[in-house]
Amino acid sequence: MKKVMLFLSVTLCMVCAIIGCSKEKNSLAKNIPECIKERINNQICRVDEYCSVDDTLSLYVFFDEFSLPYITTGYDENCNLFFIEQEGSPWHALYSEGLVLPDGTIAYREDIYHFKRTVFKQKYHVFI
Repeated sequence: MKKVMLFLSVTLCMVCAIIGCSKEKNSLAKNIPECIKERINNQICRVDEYCSVDDTLSLYVFFDEFSLPYITTGYDENCNLFFIEQEGSPWHALYSEGLVLPDGTIAYREDIYHFKRTVFKQKYHVFI
């Protein structure tokens, strides 16, 4: 009887741990458009959400393992792709629609977006 009780308690603890981990991962990506979730894959390391000054529009900035220095890709809340360039970048982004300003805000289509939260994050993989 003690072995059965021990087995059941261990099983219950494992189920709770698994459910807790999956809830944590899912809660990190909650309240974002479904098309943004669909673009998150194994190569994406982090997705940050930026909001407009009046908090009505959102941008989602993607960081992956193969990002070019000074240039980042992102999607607006309608899942339109755009490129963000840091000031002083030696690269010129083709169809660049955004610019990272020195204070960390993003100028995009003549509006300013402020960092709000990280909506997805996973460990970086180092390939040697």
